[in-house]
Amino acid sequence: MRSDGWAVGRRTFAAGFASALASGRDASSATYVPTRQVGIALKPARDVRNGWGVNIPNDAATATRVAEALDFLGTRWVRLQLDGDRTAACALLQAALVRQAVPSDGLKLQLVLNGYLQGARRNSWAAQQRWILEGVLPIRRPDGRSILAAIEGPNELNSGNGGGSRGPDDTIDKTGGQLATSDNKVANRNFVDWARQLKAFRDANAQALRGVEILSPTVLYYYPMNWSSALDVSRYVDYGSFHYYAGLQGGGGVPSWPANPDNFARMYGFAQAGICPGKAMVQSEGGAASHAGGGYAADGRSGARYQLMQLLDHHAVGGHRYMVYDLFNHPRSTRSHVTRESEENYGLYFGDMADPKPAAIALHNLSNLLSLGNRFADRRNLSDTSPFSPAYSGDDLRISGLQSAGSAGQALVLPKSDGTTIIAVWNEPTIDTGSGISVRPPANPVSVEFGAVYDYNVYDPTGGGGLPDFTARATTTPITSGTGAGVQLTLFGIPLLIELKARR
Repeated sequence: MRSDGWAVGRRTFAAGFASALASGRDASSATYVPTRQVGIALKPARDVRNGWGVNIPNDAATATRVAEALDFLGTRWVRLQLDGDRTAACALLQAALVRQAVPSDGLKLQLVLNGYLQGARRNSWAAQQRWILEGVLPIRRPDGRSILAAIEGPNELNSGNGGGSRGPDDTIDKTGGQLATSDNKVANRNFVDWARQLKAFRDANAQALRGVEILSPTVLYYYPMNWSSALDVSRYVDYGSFHYYAGLQGGGGVPSWPANPDNFARMYGFAQAGICPGKAMVQSEGGAASHAGGGYAADGRSGARYQLMQLLDHHAVGGHRYMVYDLFNHPRSTRSHVTRESEENYGLYFGDMADPKPAAIALHNLSNLLSLGNRFADRRNLSDTSPFSPAYSGDDLRISGLQSAGSAGQALVLPKSDGTTIIAVWNEPTIDTGSGISVRPPANPVSVEFGAVYDYNVYDPTGGGGLPDFTARATTTPITSGTGAGVQLTLFGIPLLIELKARR
């Protein structure tokens, strides 16, 4: 990332691997495991709803706009780089969130350390530790907890895009050159050194940092080969961190389809095996640019499809958290004047910070549908944290007819603590040309069998009525309802959500 909060040198690549889904644990210790049909995974709805966030600008001037956007999106997780003392920006954002009408305990901050040469004296490791302990940790949410929820090691240590990288001992330039592979020996040693120092920092401040997740640094890497075992920092961190962007150089435009050596589940598997064997991963950046003359289509349809697929794919393979890059376009790039620079157009919102793209509307709807009462603002969601056994496990769920299925998953069974269950079903046809034109996917009739008779509602999280050429709307109105042991769906590259309720 640049020091002004806009990232530099995003890479576009796609991913997948045709294996059974990974299992693991999330923060609430609710176990999720593959069900009997390959491609179907089980995870509590609240853990997916709470399992995504967004990268935000790192300045105080945008606090009110960021808070308004987070309220609309239905998330409290943000990723912010510690580029200088950001205490004031964090405090203002927390205050702005508390003022909103949505009942929430406030910010959940994933703080990215600064490892760039730029501003080396200002951003020394010693200074960053002081800012964390004296500035960020004391900012409290209404529930008494600190807003600091996770500390992530520095961003893309092997990339020269941010002016190079240094180690925690502040030695100049440890990128080893701008070599974006996992075999960059200089950068790899720096990667491990940062993780080791993060562990030492937590050990020395165990009480103050209790409950704060420690995430690995990231490396810029996008080649279809295994990651170096020299990156293994599983002994030092709670979760690994990696980046994944859609489409190979903008082409194809989905997380894991069409068949591609760089598809998402394979990338996740490579990163997990190389960085944190046996531990879940945080996808700390992921997204799709919609710049003029290339990238994702200006109509927003492919961008909305992509973000829904990516979030579901990430959790289907056992991911811990997915952080969308980015919240806002660069201020220059508005709906009426979209710029041609990809780096300026990754936002869920246009550059005025008030105009949501269809992807933002889709995530708004998804957050509501995964919440109790199908409403993120329902106060019951604040206290919905205790373990529970799902009324519907998905063991008898059968899905047939799915075409262009991504290898990361076909369905997620998402039980809620009120006894209802959401089943997300999706395919992954080509959705964009990669040159700014969205593709109308072919109709894919799918049969979903529940294994017993239920009352059901079917939702389109884009709000577009399940149509191929949709206009995104902020709505949770079902597109169909009924009672039965199954339902027939037609997919157009848009995940559909089935809500099951046991018959009384």
